[in-house]
Amino acid sequence: MRVLRAAHLPLYRQSQIYAREGVELERSTLAEWVGRCLRLVNPFIEALGRYVFAAGKLHVDDTPVPVLDPGRGKTKTGRLWTYVRDDRPAGSAEAPAVLFRYSPDRRGERPRNHLTNFSGILQADAYAGFGHLYEGGKIREAACRAHARRAFYDFHQATQSPIAAEALERIGAPYAIETEIRGRPPDERAAVRHAPEVGTCVFDPSLLPLSRTVGGLLRTCGAHDIHYLDRPYIECFHAHISRFG
Repeated sequence: MRVLRAAHLPLYRQSQIYAREGVELERSTLAEWVGRCLRLVNPFIEALGRYVFAAGKLHVDDTPVPVLDPGRGKTKTGRLWTYVRDDRPAGSAEAPAVLFRYSPDRRGERPRNHLTNFSGILQADAYAGFGHLYEGGKIREAACRAHARRAFYDFHQATQSPIAAEALERIGAPYAIETEIRGRPPDERAAVRHAPEVGTCVFDPSLLPLSRTVGGLLRTCGAHDIHYLDRPYIECFHAHISRFG
């Protein structure tokens, strides 16, 4: 099975490769092996899911993956959803873990079904499909500054707006701060984040008109800064999840 997985090839291609080496392995046989292995590891996957979704904070992201579409002669696009539990940046000794879930599309009902048993802080991008998750208060949003920065950057490139330039400076400043406090316990992280000079890095109401202009940034920046100072285990940037992708 390790060879089947490591090849990153469809089973029919692997069957052809084995045939060229004189080993007859039908695709149906390989598929049966895969199915048996899934049944064996499924209890471990379920246990991993319980552990991941028991966290008080999760990172979530999704990525497109090509999927065979038999009969059409081409691939279709599925989605791989990544759910990460990892509080090591806040000094936690709990084991990090990542759970992957596949879906054939990117409909908002997919993360809703995955997160049925989760309650807490969700660190995610501004994908509209996540919006319904925050209704009712069971799940609270902690947005990503890097995603907010993109729209400010595009706006600044097009207009050379000084307000956009200031927004980019304030959004970028926490990078150095987060590097300094990464791995330190929550009380130390909170002390640094509450320092007077850090207060100038959070979202400022003076940016309100610009946020409305570029669309959606008021909600994104506000969702982040609500948690950034009050919850020291929250990460400033969602790129943390890329280490597990």
